Amino acid sequence: DRFECNVAQDLFVLWNMESPVNMRATLDASYMRQFDLLMNYRRDAAIYTPYVDFEAKLIAPLPANSTALWHARKQSGVLLATAVSNCNDFAGRSFLVSALSARLHSRFINIGKCHRTARLPDGASLEGLASRAFFYLAIE
Repeated sequence: DRFECNVAQDLFVLWNMESPVNMRATLDASYMRQFDLLMNYRRDAAIYTPYVDFEAKLIAPLPANSTALWHARKQSGVLLATAVSNCNDFAGRSFLVSALSARLHSRFINIGKCHRTARLPDGASLEGLASRAFFYLAIE
């Protein structure tokens, strides 16, 4: 089967999870005019698609066991967690991840491919990783 495009009837969606720093074409108005909708992590996108939805947890009241959660995170020893995969950047995130790893040692976890310090166990989630640390850093 051959895919046929009917420009008058089809809806063109750019689904892009990269920063404009890494995908410079998204800064070009003539390039972006090819698409009817933008679907990405930015809140001004036509279709908002966050990496992981932490929003509900941030605006919810603290759970009754918040003291226990604090102590569990303290015992884990993880101060900062992240998932940086793309080392080919122009913004310096590769350098930042490398510096954080060197400075924080075992108190820093990165499961991304860029200067990976840990791997997610089978069946584990990014949200599970973030819950082990005091802070989760999302870099784009």
